[in-house]
Amino acid sequence: MMGSLLERLKPFIKENLEKEKDKYPSSYNRIVTDLSNNIVVSDLTFGTLTTLSNYTNGKYQMSILDLYNMFE
Repeated sequence: MMGSLLERLKPFIKENLEKEKDKYPSSYNRIVTDLSNNIVVSDLTFGTLTTLSNYTNGKYQMSILDLYNMFE
């Protein structure tokens, strides 16, 4: 069975998210909850995906392919 999106999130994005969790606890909690509860990228809200893209160091922007490529 496929793991949750949190388990499949690219490691550098997960690290960046963890570094900022004390600074942005609400965003962190929402993103982690959404990623933990979903296995399909298309089930995430646009808000979660756009916020998550802020943790990619500019590597992934907002193209559909980029949103899927944030995960392994």
